[in-house]
Amino acid sequence: SPNLVFAVDDNYRFIFANTTTEQFYQKPQADLIGQDYCSVHKNIDKEEAKALKLSLDRLDFNDPQGLTVEHSLTSARGDKLVIQMTFIAFHLDGKACVLIVGLDVTQRVKAEERVEYLAYFDTLTDLPNRNLFQNQLKKDVRRANRTHTFGALLFIDFDEFKRINDT
Repeated sequence: SPNLVFAVDDNYRFIFANTTTEQFYQKPQADLIGQDYCSVHKNIDKEEAKALKLSLDRLDFNDPQGLTVEHSLTSARGDKLVIQMTFIAFHLDGKACVLIVGLDVTQRVKAEERVEYLAYFDTLTDLPNRNLFQNQLKKDVRRANRTHTFGALLFIDFDEFKRINDT
């Protein structure tokens, strides 16, 4: 599977890891088994490891749907990825465990960010466009109404600017 697939016990120690997980952490499964998952990731990035532990702690073992979150994770090689992680609780030999499936959604997230950027910035000049201006103006008007303050808007028009811009 191209996905990270691994399981941890109730102490978050690896009990299984697939080849993709081995490649991500640059460790064979035999070296991962028994190690604390958060500690393994802490060797790469401490803040990411904290976020992973928070997700594991949030998992409700009574919820069959599990928990799905996106994490920005750094691989052992230094690759920055966005991983959609699904945490699913299960029992193995009477012990609570968690199956974790991680899907690399980095390209999707980058595409979404690009679409968002194009919605608010001019492709030619990289300057904020009319949509961003209107959104910001609406926010400012709402804030002024809420705080009972005033503002001013200066409008400058350049003759024949469209022709310059088109050129």
